[in-house]
Amino acid sequence: MLLKYTLRNIFTKKARLFVLMFCIVIACFTAYLAFDFSGSVKKSLTRMGAGMYGDASYRLMCISSVDSLDEHSFDDAPSPVLFLGTFSITKREESRKEEAYYAVITDKVKVVTFSDMDAAQKMGLFRNVEIPGMGEIAIGERYSKKYGYQVGDTITLYDPDYEEVPLTVSSIFTENVYLGGEDAALYALINYEQYVAINGESPLRNCYIQVLGDGPSEEFEQYLNEKHRGVSYFDVTKDETFEKVLNNIVSFIYLIFVLVFILVIFVTVSFTEKIITERMSVIGTLRSVGMSVYKTTFILLFENVLYGLSGGIIALGFYFLARYLLVIVSPEDAETIGTPSVIKIFLVILGAVLIEVLVPLKEVLKAVKTSIRDIIFESRDSEYRVNYPSTIFGFVMTIAGIILGLFTNNIIVSILSLLMIIVGGGLFIRFVVRKVTWSLSGVFEKRNKPIAELAAKECGSKKPNSGNAILAVTTICATTAIFVAGVTFVGGVANEEFDTDIIVSSGIHKENKYDYLKELPAVESLEYLYYSYTTAKFNGKQYYVDVWRVPEGNSYAPFKNVERNIEKDEVVLDMTSAHHANAKVGDTITITFYSDSIFPIEKTLRVKQIVNLNTFGFSGKVILSKELYNEMFPKEVTLIAVKSNDIPASKEAISDALTGGEGILESEELRSKSKQEKNVIYIGILGSLGASVVLTLVGISGNQVIGFIGRKKEYAMLHSCACDRASIIKMIWIENAMLFGLSVVCAGILSVPVIMIINHVFVIAEMGIYATPPYGLIFLSLIVLWFITMLTALSPIKSLKKMNTATEMKYE
Repeated sequence: MLLKYTLRNIFTKKARLFVLMFCIVIACFTAYLAFDFSGSVKKSLTRMGAGMYGDASYRLMCISSVDSLDEHSFDDAPSPVLFLGTFSITKREESRKEEAYYAVITDKVKVVTFSDMDAAQKMGLFRNVEIPGMGEIAIGERYSKKYGYQVGDTITLYDPDYEEVPLTVSSIFTENVYLGGEDAALYALINYEQYVAINGESPLRNCYIQVLGDGPSEEFEQYLNEKHRGVSYFDVTKDETFEKVLNNIVSFIYLIFVLVFILVIFVTVSFTEKIITERMSVIGTLRSVGMSVYKTTFILLFENVLYGLSGGIIALGFYFLARYLLVIVSPEDAETIGTPSVIKIFLVILGAVLIEVLVPLKEVLKAVKTSIRDIIFESRDSEYRVNYPSTIFGFVMTIAGIILGLFTNNIIVSILSLLMIIVGGGLFIRFVVRKVTWSLSGVFEKRNKPIAELAAKECGSKKPNSGNAILAVTTICATTAIFVAGVTFVGGVANEEFDTDIIVSSGIHKENKYDYLKELPAVESLEYLYYSYTTAKFNGKQYYVDVWRVPEGNSYAPFKNVERNIEKDEVVLDMTSAHHANAKVGDTITITFYSDSIFPIEKTLRVKQIVNLNTFGFSGKVILSKELYNEMFPKEVTLIAVKSNDIPASKEAISDALTGGEGILESEELRSKSKQEKNVIYIGILGSLGASVVLTLVGISGNQVIGFIGRKKEYAMLHSCACDRASIIKMIWIENAMLFGLSVVCAGILSVPVIMIINHVFVIAEMGIYATPPYGLIFLSLIVLWFITMLTALSPIKSLKKMNTATEMKYE
């Protein structure tokens, strides 16, 4: 009976049901994504940061040519290990261009194998590759595409005596993880037995081990130092700086979730009050037939339980759909996405139910305790009375949030400070609206404008108005934070970094070895770029940095605003490195380069410039003069930026001319991919913002309905005594103009420290990206939001036109 009654109530107003369920579904869906994909992102980036070494714990290399390792080398280790040796041989591919028969093209192909092929696949050193058998070879797509090899073709290798060893292509794989996922070289794979047949038994000087159980530890490294002194090793899973950045990215994902969740909570609160107002007649009926307060409360809240349960389950369906689509779009990330956590799913659904019960609990209890007479005559108290403790608490919370957000270097505290500002602003905005509007009423009284005077007094005196002010302020602050953070993040990740036609990754020769590229067809100019990735100490703390030699041209777009005339004793820092050094322009700082090596180099330099590069990364950037860079770092070219008047022709010519495994990529390919990524994520961000604004407008509209119900008697009295309907409508417009105008102004003021804190979060997160908000667009959006929220006044105006004054007055 209870279920039947509740379901009938739920489906009575389908529009209301849709909006409320939409709120719950959005909240649960973002919770699922935050709890799941934040972990997935961390796993994926950890794998990238670990050098694409799969699940391996350590990479080991014998220092001496007389040393070697085998699977028994670690029998006495403190923890069991999975041992994996790695070997490689080089094959050369030669071809001749028919249209230029004198040009012989030579490429190096790296042919890889492991001592245990099945274990290598399980360890993740290669994935989705069919292991070749004896007489077979698996080749990468780049190799297949460049030389036209297909499954069934024959590739010839040579043993140490230069005897031919023909192998059949068994499969073609997409280069990923260990096998050239981030490398432009050509790769192939053979099994270990085939390697031995070609090359004979070789001493093992390179291997990977996966420490089972608890993984890498100080105890295990102490064992390596004592028992294997002739072995150089490094922990491929350990990078404190990288780990810190990953944790900060995950925190950023949770920030977006919490901001969306706050919006949904505020809207749900407002909408629930509307439902309770509609249910007052039901409450009166139940109470009049003797139903107890507790049973009446249970009947009303049971409806909310169904809302929370249904919304959580529907969101779960969308969540599984999102996972499925992600796997289809990016099958290589299927393992990274992992298996959903049943416990987290249960907690999200339980949380939805609890929120739907706890949010309206206070209003429900207040409603069921309302006297039957007040229910019959709809005389619920709609007067707002200032709650000074709550107002003071909100003001203090906002100020504390601003101070903590701007002056702390802890990302979690900074994120919490954003929430403090938004929630605190919502708590004290009611007091601000009341004080300002009551002051305006005095001004209007002196100017003999009675309608405006009454509108100003009513604006700061009614509960629904205070609720609308809270919704407006929290929505504008939260959506501004989401927009600025999201757009900045996307802009940094999908940044169009190169203003050139072709990018060649090098790191092999000095620039004079590449000068001949200028003579190739369609090549107009070259620019050589130099940078080195190393450790550096600022103020005694070690960080990873990209040290750049100041470029001569503008091919690398982020450096367009970088000073070119850098002296040998000067340095240019990006904002991340400036944060590490706690430096400002003109300061003299000490940087220790190669800080983790046995030969660190300490330099005292004057900060010439601090620049906002807005390029996403896991390290700061330090820019040095040509002279100082050449003293400390290799002089091999890192990147070559090529300008061309015929890109395909230049790319082909460069590809034929280079034989050292350099990567060649058209800048347009990067820009096209960047544009697609931006468009997709922008659509998602704008969709989230649009949904948030729509939900808020729905909540405000609900408050307008509640406000009209509570003020019908007031409007009837005005109509019968002093005002015509046109004057009352004018009063409603003025009242809403003041209410939402003040809300927008306050939200705009609060958005300034919110944006500053987001910028600070990006700096301390060391992401290399910084908030550069379009203030003009934000100001325009505030004006638009003011007009949009003003339109919600149409609801009470429409109801006023239908109101029967005599009916409302007959009990007075």
